[in-house]
Amino acid sequence: MQDPIKPVPSPDQKFHDGNPATGELGTIVSADWLNTLQSATQSTQQELVTVIQNSGQKTDPARQDQLLQAMQNLAWGGAQRPSTLAGYGIAIASQAEAEAGSDNSKAMTPLLVGQALNAVGLSGYAKPLAAGSLQTVRPNGLYHIDNNLVDGTPVKSNGMLLANFLSPLWGSQLYSAWGGATYEQRLENGNWQPWIRLLKSGQQSTMADYGIVDGATLAQLKAATAFAGAVLHFAMPNAPDGWLKANGAAVSRSQYAALFAAIGSTYGAGDGSTTFNLPDLRGEFIRGWDDIGKTDPDSPKRKVGDRQAQQTATHKHVIPWGENIAVNATAFGGTNNVGRMGSVANDYDNRWYYSNDGSDFDGVLNPPDTIGSETRPRNIALLACIKY
Repeated sequence: MQDPIKPVPSPDQKFHDGNPATGELGTIVSADWLNTLQSATQSTQQELVTVIQNSGQKTDPARQDQLLQAMQNLAWGGAQRPSTLAGYGIAIASQAEAEAGSDNSKAMTPLLVGQALNAVGLSGYAKPLAAGSLQTVRPNGLYHIDNNLVDGTPVKSNGMLLANFLSPLWGSQLYSAWGGATYEQRLENGNWQPWIRLLKSGQQSTMADYGIVDGATLAQLKAATAFAGAVLHFAMPNAPDGWLKANGAAVSRSQYAALFAAIGSTYGAGDGSTTFNLPDLRGEFIRGWDDIGKTDPDSPKRKVGDRQAQQTATHKHVIPWGENIAVNATAFGGTNNVGRMGSVANDYDNRWYYSNDGSDFDGVLNPPDTIGSETRPRNIALLACIKY
């Protein structure tokens, strides 16, 4: 297009009419200025014609909307607008540039967006990984792992890996193995920690199924309630779990190894090789073992488990007696003679003059059921058991 037209050569660069009455002349226009105007007008017309023709139209003197149509086409408001980014003059990133994610000037198509997301495993499916080590997987995202081709899996099973790194020194990985188990390993200050199993699919029945080590087993907990060889009494007819009736029975040395180690053959050697005897506490009172001979006269020769027969302590009974030896008189004196201490006059010099008040003598003065074949205190029967 030609340069702009120069202003008219008047003081205010404007056109002025002349005044015949005063003889003032109008603005004088030179041929050079008019030629410049003509040239500029033609140049402008040619520019407009070019725009119209470039929009696919032929110039038509009868129309007054050709320039409008051409401008609409240029603004993509008409049927000729472009259908691609390139048609608008916009550069499109390549697949490599999309996956790298380093370009900040080129456009992304839906295909390229999907390819870029797939490169980091975020497009609805994991990116296949068939080489290398899990510890070198970058960037963050989801990856399908073939454990036969990739090193570092927690188990020999294909699975899905979720990589999440905060920095080159800190991050974590979750590995969901086919079959349901989920594992985690962490990168802590540049050092990889061992894989830890977090979950297993389905409802599990033990802590071990979740990778949790028991602080104590059931057997250990039972053993902790009492040591093997402990004796307790129970207010029920049967021995509870972990206990045996203390009835002198012969039991297996191997099956009850802890108990055999505790008491050995103290209460009987059983068959001498495969069994041993339990203590028999039925109907017995327990006496604390006097290992220094302080209260038990049979100690210290007695040992734990020794039996001790019943015994009555030495004691005295005072038996009054008299000197009347008549066949029909009382054996211990009497008061059948008025004014005398006994049946005869010389009973007065004895320590015990008589033993009753003249009535019949009864040597059994205890209530019924208190005299029998044994000496015993009040008691209650409980079941004696021994811990195995």
